[in-house]
Amino acid sequence: MEDYKKRVAIEYQELKEKVDKLHSFTLSIECGHPLHETPTPLGVLLQQETAMKQYLLALETRAKYEKINLEERKGENYA
Repeated sequence: MEDYKKRVAIEYQELKEKVDKLHSFTLSIECGHPLHETPTPLGVLLQQETAMKQYLLALETRAKYEKINLEERKGENYA
């Protein structure tokens, strides 16, 4: 796989992990059992989550056009 494709796959995987963690956190707040205290209002966290999900979708769309396997380099970090 070409270097830039590896970087896109790694970026996607790292972002997906962050989105999943943020979603768990916002869900815990919505359920009334926050995982930890935060001064940030829920609305701001949800706005951030939405933006991150939109970026994930953009990376997925790019991957389709450029034939990038987003699962290929699971577990690697940027070089």
